Amino acid sequence: MFVNEENNMSNEPTNRASLHSEIHQLIVRVHHSFEMHDQQELKQLAESVSNSENAHIWESMTIVAIHVLDAIGKLGPVNGARVASYLGITRGAVTKIARRFLHQGLIEKNFLPDNKKEVHFTLTALGMEFFKAHHELHDKLQHQWSRYLDKYDAAELQTIVRFLRELAEFGMSTDD
Repeated sequence: MFVNEENNMSNEPTNRASLHSEIHQLIVRVHHSFEMHDQQELKQLAESVSNSENAHIWESMTIVAIHVLDAIGKLGPVNGARVASYLGITRGAVTKIARRFLHQGLIEKNFLPDNKKEVHFTLTALGMEFFKAHHELHDKLQHQWSRYLDKYDAAELQTIVRFLRELAEFGMSTDD
């Protein structure tokens, strides 16, 4: 028995290194899969309005732009700094996207009655249509995810949640 424990102990660093490598490769693979999923999501959203004169707007969207539109819809009326903080992106990115959205008629800017300097964004009727189409697609995807995750028990799901939370924090960290 002592010999087996010794062999297991000597193999542990190799196994851990091998597992670390496999985890890294799988994370890269999942990342690429999600990038492809994002492109498919944009395509599905564009197709959902294919008979509309506004289909070109979906075709010009990026995932970040959709998230900005979504944040304005959820948080609005909201200023650019709050959207940037909510999404973890720069204020400059929000400003650039908001400028395009204003031109496309997806959002409007408003000023507070007592503060003519701070701009707040709200969705227009057209912006609300895009917001709702995005949420309908996400509801469908959420249902698909739920069916997929049904094969795991509660303890496994808790481990997955813990891993993903820590992975998200790791991804946001600037430490080496």
